[in-house]
Amino acid sequence: MEEVAAQRRLKDAITHREMGLRIGSNPHYIGSTTPKPRTEIIELTERSDVIVPKGRTRDAIHLPQEQRDKLIRRHAGTATEAQELDGELLKDIEGALWKRVVLDRTRVGAAPPLVRIIVAGLGQAYIADRNGFVRQHAYVLDDLSGRMSPEECMELTAPREPDRWAGSAAPGNRAG
Repeated sequence: MEEVAAQRRLKDAITHREMGLRIGSNPHYIGSTTPKPRTEIIELTERSDVIVPKGRTRDAIHLPQEQRDKLIRRHAGTATEAQELDGELLKDIEGALWKRVVLDRTRVGAAPPLVRIIVAGLGQAYIADRNGFVRQHAYVLDDLSGRMSPEECMELTAPREPDRWAGSAAPGNRAG
């Protein structure tokens, strides 16, 4: 299985693949991926019947040295270097607003019928000493994270069902 952590329905994919491992004296499959902190990936790495070999970008002899050096310089000392270049499984990121264990505990299969939808954004550039959150039930319907202009952002998040949308809750421009 290629790019295991990128599978949208990973739990189902793992279950389906394991169903195919019913014959033979040593049934097995191979999966490769960047070790992203998905619950299913963490659980796989903790199983006694799973072998987890690791590879690092700096050891990739078939990748030109110039490209390896460029990637290492660009991401030196970051979580990206640890995860993407060194193959480390980062279970939680220091300073993250939400921890994986909390997200997993509160995760639901699908959002119930919603009365209204609010588009909310909280970017790193906005985070200051305090942030306020209304403590109610909320459902993340989509993650449209990315680097984009304000115009691109507004176009991307424009209401697709205007009669159900209460509006946008977006922080002001803290950059001036």
